[in-house]
Amino acid sequence: MTTEVAVLNKLAVALAADSASTIDTGRNRKIYNSANKIFDLSEAQPLGLMIYGNAEFMGLPFELVIKEFRRLMGGTCFSTVAECTDRFLSYLSSEVQVSQNDEEQLIYAVARPILREVETAVETEILHKWAKEYAAHDKSSSAPAPDLIDYINAHLLIRLGDWRKKAPSPHFGRTTPKEIAARYSQAISTALNWFYKAPKNAQTDSLFAELIAEVVYREPLSPGKAGVVIAGFGTAELCPSLRWIELDGIFSGSLKWRQGDTIEVGRGSTGAKVIAFAQHDIAELFLAGIGPSDERYITDYVGQQLVNLAGVAKQAVLAGAAQGSAQADRIDAEVKKLANDFKAALQLRKNSSRSRILDMVRFMPVQELVVLAESLIEITSLKRRVTDDLETVGGAVDVAAITRSEGLVWIKRKHYFDPELNSRFFTRQRNSIAKVDGGRHVNRGQAKAKRTKSKAPPSE
Repeated sequence: MTTEVAVLNKLAVALAADSASTIDTGRNRKIYNSANKIFDLSEAQPLGLMIYGNAEFMGLPFELVIKEFRRLMGGTCFSTVAECTDRFLSYLSSEVQVSQNDEEQLIYAVARPILREVETAVETEILHKWAKEYAAHDKSSSAPAPDLIDYINAHLLIRLGDWRKKAPSPHFGRTTPKEIAARYSQAISTALNWFYKAPKNAQTDSLFAELIAEVVYREPLSPGKAGVVIAGFGTAELCPSLRWIELDGIFSGSLKWRQGDTIEVGRGSTGAKVIAFAQHDIAELFLAGIGPSDERYITDYVGQQLVNLAGVAKQAVLAGAAQGSAQADRIDAEVKKLANDFKAALQLRKNSSRSRILDMVRFMPVQELVVLAESLIEITSLKRRVTDDLETVGGAVDVAAITRSEGLVWIKRKHYFDPELNSRFFTRQRNSIAKVDGGRHVNRGQAKAKRTKSKAPPSE
């Protein structure tokens, strides 16, 4: 996991990210504090990209995929950040080479948490229910004893029904879940053998295949999804914008993804925005004055207490009033209104707290935007370090600022090598940048020469 922050006002964008990378082997979890999550996306204009979640795309490191996109685009300019994002999505879906084996590896990643969840349900719920029924079974009866596999299959049927109620992903066209199950039948069978150790039969295998196919086909993304945040300035944008997407990968030749928020800062829109990605609880606490988990606890607690109070009042009314039923209904309505009013008041308080900060962010110079973005990462890391949570946020904080005139400028950036020992690396970088800039200058010069020539009087 990770935490990343983007702070925008009309002048600039500040991007900050930690360096923690969590590797789940299926048996253990290992955390490295050296991952790169912020990238300069363009050689020609001020655009930056952040990634979170899955660090790979179809078996390739995202870092490699992003830098190859930057190389292929060269001096190409985009009029808006949205246009750049659409081009990046097109590149992922059609220009990154993907094999059947790559898609099967993605099926394993989708299947593993599903199989684990069912195994957990068997251990904590299904097994106890079956054991109770088995113990109550009359051994002298001719009726067969309850079979644990039947209980597991019934559980799978319920899960399958729940998934079929969800909307299909818009990216698969006419492809059906049945076709997805057939295409990846071997991969699903292998995943079952690897990751599922509870009892099963042929029906269990078939239900798992249908369930995994439905998970792929339906709109929700898998727990192993990747997030991509692109921010900066298009050639037609005086003020910065940000676009955020999440994606699973390519199934049956189609990229499965969903669009998150699109942020535009400028006239006629919000003047500032602070948005956190992945683990956003501490940033939300800082901005709104209450964290998501605390908000859920308070609203649930107050709601339950109101229901309890209403129950006591209804009992008293029903016992002592001739029109007790009507009065009880009125109490229910008032309780619902009180609960909704409380949620609305809490939301108003959060909005007020957020506005006090955003009103200042709107006028902050670039230096202060950078400090705010970095500080939100640091306090999230500190919270993870001083509590019993797994330290999934940590390591060096990379920070970049993007302005329309200066482009992407690194404020803090870790290197896996010592810059003083690698002067040739920076020489190559300068030569590469000069080549791109030179090409643009030549093109401008040629265009200017053509315009000048067209305005000159005809020669005698």
